[in-house]
Amino acid sequence: MLCDVTSSELAQAKILLNGVEPHGDYIAACCPFHLDESPSLLVNERRFKCLSTTCQKKGNIGFLLRALRGETETKIFRTKRRRRRNPAKPDIPFAEDLEGLEKLAMDAHVEMHRWGYDHYIGQRGLKDRINPQRLGWYEGWITIPVCNPKHDVVGMALRASPAVAEATGERFTTPAGTKPLLYVPDWTLWNAAEAVFVVFGWFDTLTLVDLGLPAATVQPGDLAPHGRVLEDVRKPIYLVPDSKATEHAHSITADLGWRGHVIELPWSTGLSDCNDYLMNGLGDLLRILLLEGMNGAA
Repeated sequence: MLCDVTSSELAQAKILLNGVEPHGDYIAACCPFHLDESPSLLVNERRFKCLSTTCQKKGNIGFLLRALRGETETKIFRTKRRRRRNPAKPDIPFAEDLEGLEKLAMDAHVEMHRWGYDHYIGQRGLKDRINPQRLGWYEGWITIPVCNPKHDVVGMALRASPAVAEATGERFTTPAGTKPLLYVPDWTLWNAAEAVFVVFGWFDTLTLVDLGLPAATVQPGDLAPHGRVLEDVRKPIYLVPDSKATEHAHSITADLGWRGHVIELPWSTGLSDCNDYLMNGLGDLLRILLLEGMNGAA
């Protein structure tokens, strides 16, 4: 278990440091404890040490992370040199490279299990979705494969972990060249249902499936192109917007014709989307509200 924790801390250091250069089981980076234009800081899973003769700061990786987050009184220097790759856009295959996306999905899924990177998914109440939906972990991002009814990977979304989101200001990304796709986590549920739910977020979709409900969302997450993506769905479609998307949901039901309906959930402090219900232990209530909303709108 100790290995899991330290590996996770090294991953966080990669995100928070500048000028990161991987070297096997350690990284080099610009030292945050002095003005450093070239990497002089070495960090492994347990400790760090600056090789500069004017600094020579060293200690355990826990202290380094606390300092980088501003949790100590140690002065931190932010140099102009940045890491070579923008962490908001991790190195992933292009959208048309389906073989590459399939391999990434498989490797990331194995990585999540190997290092125990399921903590954040567990916090969101979605741990039971890891295996059925092949969720994974890749450089601080949750990978969400988009599959067709034959279970072939046809796309992917990546959700930033809290550390990546804080460091980059980004929450989601998709492969370059991604076109609108329907993300259906469970095609068996979807195809067997007489009516389906379409929500406005990846975790919201997984939440509904976790409750045994047929659900989907649109990749890359914008329902504006819904006309094309949902054209083949010839059954009632119940849009379930989060607290900020209600007006948008109503505006697009006209294009869906007889199929389009909107279910407005009650929102309050701490409840702004479907996943919030699950995280707050209100999954059963959410399921009841959705089924009642479906019956009321029918």
